[in-house]
Amino acid sequence: MGCTQSTAPRPIAITHVSVIDPATGAIHQDNTVIASGSRITYAGPASSASVPSSAEVIDGRGKYMIPGLWDMHVHAFVYEFSDFAGPLFVANGVTGVRDMGYYVDTTLR
Repeated sequence: MGCTQSTAPRPIAITHVSVIDPATGAIHQDNTVIASGSRITYAGPASSASVPSSAEVIDGRGKYMIPGLWDMHVHAFVYEFSDFAGPLFVANGVTGVRDMGYYVDTTLR
């Protein structure tokens, strides 16, 4: 039998970051956020965080985190713009959009 290799992504831990709660506007300082794959597995005080030894650690001191933003009215996936619309949204913190219309085959590319 051959050795199987894990394809699970390496966890990411952003330590000592200030997390903004959009519901209250509160800024929670000195937090750690741990993500594994596409899921956040921990978000809370850095002092209580159990960072996996395999995690890529990013020092978040002096930085802020917010939940992903949504743009609820875009016409983004048209013509040549569709080639870079997705990466451009993500680069600006927008992780979800509601496209208000274009050809479905272009939008889903």
